[in-house]
Amino acid sequence: MDSRQLADVLWYGGIAVDAVLVARLWRLRLVRRYPVLLAFGVVGLVRGTLLVYLRFSDSRLLGLKAYALAYVVSQPLEWALFFLLVLEFYSRMLEDFPGIRRLGGLAMYSALASIAGGVCLLVALDQQAGFHPYPFLSYLAQQQRGVYLALCAIMLFLLLFVAHFRLSISRNVWILCACFGGHFLASSALLTLREHYGVAFVFWRNLLQPLSYLVALLVGVLFVTRAGEQQSYPISALWGRTSPELEAALAMRLQGFNQVLVKALRS
Repeated sequence: MDSRQLADVLWYGGIAVDAVLVARLWRLRLVRRYPVLLAFGVVGLVRGTLLVYLRFSDSRLLGLKAYALAYVVSQPLEWALFFLLVLEFYSRMLEDFPGIRRLGGLAMYSALASIAGGVCLLVALDQQAGFHPYPFLSYLAQQQRGVYLALCAIMLFLLLFVAHFRLSISRNVWILCACFGGHFLASSALLTLREHYGVAFVFWRNLLQPLSYLVALLVGVLFVTRAGEQQSYPISALWGRTSPELEAALAMRLQGFNQVLVKALRS
């Protein structure tokens, strides 16, 4: 099996695990709990299946390869779902603080709209568009690193916020944050190395990025459970040191801030 075949196997494995993820969320009755995660799995399954078909059918649409066109249209949708997934994790972390949750949601949606607008503007101003047969496809590949770096920064901010206030988070949310956060970090690192080493690193990037995605989904499928929604842990439990008094004081402070936000957002 050569490198291309191995990369294809990992790609097909990711599509299969997308299907398993959707089925498992449905079986565990977690669909209403994680609607964006369900949508992510469905979109990943449909997108992956469609791209595989178009890749081997060599179909054309509007004078372009249908595979390239489908990739161009669907890639920004995947990025948007990643940001919405992070927003869903944030909402699950702050269920007891509706004011803070709503403020964070508004900030996330605003950031998502700004990023989308910025991408469209940069595409319009891209001066290298004429040097590639599919310039927008090339441009999307260049922007992936920035998207993954932004996702890593947001995940780090959420982790620092949760660590500072010693919030107790459900085991499922911890697992999902670790899975997708690890995938974001690995992808940004691989794309940075690809930018640095050029064509020489293409093989490893094409091999390791789908592997990262496959591992992230597999861990989520295997370890997210129904009981994991009732089991909550503060981040301090990871290193075995907890202070109930400090956690209670921080929770009261956060609750006070939340009440101020609730009143401000209602007025």
